Amino acid sequence: MHTTIISPYPKQAGMLAQTFKRQNIECITVSPEHLFGDWFPYTDSVVFYHPLTQETWERLINFLRNLNRDIPIILIGDLHRYIFRIDPFREFSHRIIYIEDGIKLEEIPSIIKDCSRTRQSEASNRYFQMGPLILDKKKRAIIIDSNCNFLTRKEYFLLELLMLNAGEVTSRDTIIDYVWTRRNFISQNTIEVYISRLRKKIDSESKKSLISTVPCLGYQLDKM
Repeated sequence: MHTTIISPYPKQAGMLAQTFKRQNIECITVSPEHLFGDWFPYTDSVVFYHPLTQETWERLINFLRNLNRDIPIILIGDLHRYIFRIDPFREFSHRIIYIEDGIKLEEIPSIIKDCSRTRQSEASNRYFQMGPLILDKKKRAIIIDSNCNFLTRKEYFLLELLMLNAGEVTSRDTIIDYVWTRRNFISQNTIEVYISRLRKKIDSESKKSLISTVPCLGYQLDKM
């Protein structure tokens, strides 16, 4: 297990790091001034040991956006609870775990181990990933290149089906059976409308569409 400790106070962060290592948690400590958007270590969790100043927020946000979206962000201290409720930190709210002030230093590693195990278990059931596409089952949202787009119920099931069959053609009849309940009232145009909506939400203007129309057969999501 590996943890990244972010703190502007090297001495106190070092003490926490030593406590972690005594309980077999590998870790590194980093000050907010040394966070860079293109630098992100392999880590199972991120721990904020002390509140950071507003001047470091932009750098911090860029750093968090580059990390694995499944790992927990652990905030120690009540002041963090206020900071992370402010825009634009709210985008990380589903990953945040608070630890109140006054907790003993030696108790923190076991809490972090439990949090990481719980989050990993939840993530394995919550997210469906294929290449850069991440389907958030709980929020019914698609995440690609750090952009999150929410899906309607039918858009969600349509994309889920295409991802399950990635690299293969999914027939129109299969789509109707999976997404709709009353197949007699579903026209070809209806399916085209939902495919078009999905393309707008997952495709970048500079890239080829990830969803291909296969004439007379159906649709195919490119395997990545």
